[in-house]
Amino acid sequence: MTRVPSDMTPFRCLRFLNAADISSADVDVRIVNVTRDDSTTLVAGKQLHIPLHEIKTKAFLRDRSLAIVSDGKRFAALEKECQDIKASGIEDVIAVLPDAVQVTAGLDDLSLAVEKMSPQQFIAERAYGHWQFVNLSSEEKLNSPLFLSLGATDRNKIKMKQQASRSGLERTLIIMDDDDLPDADVLSGISEYRGQVFVLDGGLSGLQHYQSAATAMARALARPRIGERGCAG
Repeated sequence: MTRVPSDMTPFRCLRFLNAADISSADVDVRIVNVTRDDSTTLVAGKQLHIPLHEIKTKAFLRDRSLAIVSDGKRFAALEKECQDIKASGIEDVIAVLPDAVQVTAGLDDLSLAVEKMSPQQFIAERAYGHWQFVNLSSEEKLNSPLFLSLGATDRNKIKMKQQASRSGLERTLIIMDDDDLPDADVLSGISEYRGQVFVLDGGLSGLQHYQSAATAMARALARPRIGERGCAG
């Protein structure tokens, strides 16, 4: 079992706060839940359920801060939408941090405590947050570039400007060969999980399958279609 640390890409628009900080805030904060169901209720109080892409179109949300509740798998999408949301008249966009999951060796079923993250979600989220990869696969090393350091060029500057985000968005991904979850005795050798904890859905085989399918799709879309080759003289 090995851990592979990575550097973090800073969030330049979103702020991150814990649910307790949101609930105790003196300022007027609107809470918007962008999940597809009511399962994620981190913050006490009334919550509006609005799809993420529609937030910037809601005039009644303007002139106040906005706390966005999600399942923790869409922070990359939140960051991309953040500037447009602020441009619509919203003062501040806050991403509410999910509760940290504590994984212990005594768990009988890891899936009950740790959410799965699909390869597609992981690839989208990979650039954001400070990731720790826990290798429980049969591979001695995680050779995919996705598990290598992002190599931030100015780490001191990032730490100074993004200290709040850095401290708040620690993320751990557990990687296995496939969907077989590790037994409790295997978990006894793992400690110091950081922040959000996910299991890679389908493991390395699922990631490789997704990447192969995405590559094949990209190549198919790049081929000239019948009738699009132009005139033949």
